[in-house]
Amino acid sequence: MALSWYSFSGCCSGTTFQIQSTYSAGTFTVGKSYYLETDFYSGCSQHLTTGFVSGTPIYNILTINLTSYSSCTACTTVNPCVPGPTPTPTSTPAPSATPTKTPTNTPTKTVTPSTTPTKTPTNTPTKTQTQTPTSSVTPTITPTPSITPTITPTVTVTSTNTPTPSITPTHTPTRTVTPTPSITPTITPSPTTTSTPTPTLSITPTTTPTPTITKTPLPTFCNTPTPSISQTPSTTPTATPTYTACPQSSYCVFTNLDGYTNYDGTYYNYGVFGGRNVFYKPDVTNPYYIYYNTGETKWCLSTCVNGECKLFGPTGSNTVCPDLDITYFGSSCPTPTPSNTDACNTFDFTAVFDCNITSGATPTPTASITPTLTPTTTPTPTPLCNGKSLSFSGVNYSYPGPSPTPSVTPTNAVKSVVVNGSVSYDTFSSKFTSLYSKLLLDCNSPEKYIVGETIPFNTGSTFSAVIDFKSVCVTYDSDILGSPTNTLQSIESGNLFDCEFCSPVPTATPTPTVTPTPTATQSCPNIIQTISVGTGPFFIVFDEVNEYMYVINETSNNVTVIDINDYSIVSTISVGLQPRGGVLSNDSKLLFVSNFSADTISVINPLTLTVLSTIPVGDGPYGLTYDTVNEALYVAEFNAGTVSSLTGSTIVNTYTTGTRPIQPAFNENNLQVYVPNSLSNTVVTIDTIKGITASTINMPSGSLPRYCIYVPINNTVYTVLNGTDKVITINPITNTTGTTITVGTNPQSMAFDTNSNTLYVSNSSTDNISVINVLTNTVIKTITVGNFPRGVAYDSKYDRIYVENSLDNNISVLCT
Repeated sequence: MALSWYSFSGCCSGTTFQIQSTYSAGTFTVGKSYYLETDFYSGCSQHLTTGFVSGTPIYNILTINLTSYSSCTACTTVNPCVPGPTPTPTSTPAPSATPTKTPTNTPTKTVTPSTTPTKTPTNTPTKTQTQTPTSSVTPTITPTPSITPTITPTVTVTSTNTPTPSITPTHTPTRTVTPTPSITPTITPSPTTTSTPTPTLSITPTTTPTPTITKTPLPTFCNTPTPSISQTPSTTPTATPTYTACPQSSYCVFTNLDGYTNYDGTYYNYGVFGGRNVFYKPDVTNPYYIYYNTGETKWCLSTCVNGECKLFGPTGSNTVCPDLDITYFGSSCPTPTPSNTDACNTFDFTAVFDCNITSGATPTPTASITPTLTPTTTPTPTPLCNGKSLSFSGVNYSYPGPSPTPSVTPTNAVKSVVVNGSVSYDTFSSKFTSLYSKLLLDCNSPEKYIVGETIPFNTGSTFSAVIDFKSVCVTYDSDILGSPTNTLQSIESGNLFDCEFCSPVPTATPTPTVTPTPTATQSCPNIIQTISVGTGPFFIVFDEVNEYMYVINETSNNVTVIDINDYSIVSTISVGLQPRGGVLSNDSKLLFVSNFSADTISVINPLTLTVLSTIPVGDGPYGLTYDTVNEALYVAEFNAGTVSSLTGSTIVNTYTTGTRPIQPAFNENNLQVYVPNSLSNTVVTIDTIKGITASTINMPSGSLPRYCIYVPINNTVYTVLNGTDKVITINPITNTTGTTITVGTNPQSMAFDTNSNTLYVSNSSTDNISVINVLTNTVIKTITVGNFPRGVAYDSKYDRIYVENSLDNNISVLCT
């Protein structure tokens, strides 16, 4: 669900703060007052603005009463201001044998067992009127503990109210300082501090949100243990870690391992902790965090900041960015591949460490040819795939030196290994290489092959294989100590048991590839269909769900709907004046069309192919893009030089980006919108989380950047420079330009073919399409089409490309 920012002024405190909530824009009226409960202030608050305000403190919302009041006075009449606690808790009850009334300032989820009903506010985020305020101006206040056991009915499994190091400067940790003044005489259990950051799955109770409250996606701090007896812990100076920013905006965790899939997903750069950035997976049910554990000097993935490590990187790390295992940790998520086998279910090996050490002694030569190995205990993983551990130990053994001669004293005759130690891994990313190689005997010649590759058969097996690019039949003779001298490219059969049943697979040429050279397919010409549409086709949208292609016709002011199964025209929908852009909602239930000269957006129902509503926007709406994460529509307003974001039919924010913005693109990886400003020669990014313009990327002078598209396979934003014959790449991690690719003259728009990882660019002045391989960023093909091609779209069902020929008033359908 989309989140919005709202600023308030506390009627009782006079402070200005902002919250983030799932309530849609329009829920709160500017100037009206509402009763809010946050982690730092609870009481009547007057709504100031909607949208993120840089520099305004961020409070975490607990509950909201949507009843509105005309003013602060009207609100405080119903919900009176309650004085906050004094900031200097110096009054400590004298030790006595009688029950003492000790306010326990435990910033935790507390369970308060009581034999008599007490009105005790807890930090459970539910709307509960309490007689004791739940806010605190000084979250570092800790009570002076009494040496005499106090009768405090709080069973605490959590930490002090000082999460050190503290988060800066983005989102404030959820610290609910809840005084619990209960007079009920109940025996206080000693607080336990059993949280140990081991790589096993945690069963420690964590803060559980009340089902009636939707958790806001802000970093959650784990509880750090509270000392059982501490005289003055409140003013202990703590060294503030030096903060160095990580340039990566997001990471993807993709383990594909049993028991780890709940950690999979995209983690966004969301704050700072321990002198490093915190990366956060905004999942309402199972949020996870990647943070730097300063105590163990390693990066951890946990259920909360400063929590127990579920996955972790190497100890002693000093990197500014997370360095988890690269086998499941990267900048973009791969397509999941279903698997019934967990590669980590079995882990067992025997290692031989052969160390050449010159002892300086003169050993006695031995007639033994084979090293005498002292068996070592076979290491076993404990437990499997859940914070792997490996213990190993070394042994001594004698190895024969050169054959003795009367004049030469053998050297290197003793190889001593004295090693003991242990190492732990969360998952393995390295292979353990054996010193042994496999001896293979050729069935048809006396030739022998020594290979190091894995063979899935036991010794004595016979099979067909390709060795050194030659097809042979071999028998797996034995394992020998030594380095491989040949390369086993592939095994071409199962175990055939005997050479007489084996025949080498003939190879045409001794090349390492079996793939034939691609040739042009005669059955699939480039243009397979031409479809007449309205006049001045300008933009095209593919609908995979409803299996339509929507052609937006600028001159005839309508939308032609094409059935992709038979290329028939099923409908023509009238819209506003000069339609120029279009985009579908997440679920393909709504099609948005921008009407340039009408300053409106037409909303179309793809099921009925009718216009549902018309939304007024800024001057000259042009290109559209859709934020698939927050479900918001972004409209480039060409004449106004702005971009507006809409939720439903309401404009939430309007951003000034540059002169003549055209076709923006949403990057689902870093949650930014890239806006090309044609006359400013810039691309400006909008941070959709903070609701601000984030960066300005300069393009070459006079290049007229026109159209942006985000390609996830290589995490790159491509921009066509309409005033040139170029397409330029943008690195979204650093938001800097990269490769410049030469295409046709006056490129207009682009479409990405997910099947072949190619980008199709329409060139209006040269009447052709340039095909770019995005893995190499080179043009691999040019296809001639109709007059003045503009809009391009990819049909993922039939692997087709649709191209609008604006001066021919038709569509070319290309097979790829």
